[in-house]
Amino acid sequence: MEEFLKRLSEASTALIKLSREFERLEAEHSDFLCKRYPFNSCFIEVVHSMLEWQEFINNHMEVMRLGKKTSR
Repeated sequence: MEEFLKRLSEASTALIKLSREFERLEAEHSDFLCKRYPFNSCFIEVVHSMLEWQEFINNHMEVMRLGKKTSR
């Protein structure tokens, strides 16, 4: 699970950087960027959802870690 959390964090960071570039280019290239767009939400919502999912997983893992400490 540790490796997954590491990769999830890296993916979230990459998505944030990508969304900044997307926003920068969107005004000038929106027609092209919209073609075959793979998500059902705007890109910033995709990033936000990814970050919420990451936070949920991190919180769950922290609760599990704390629970193991108190059960010893």
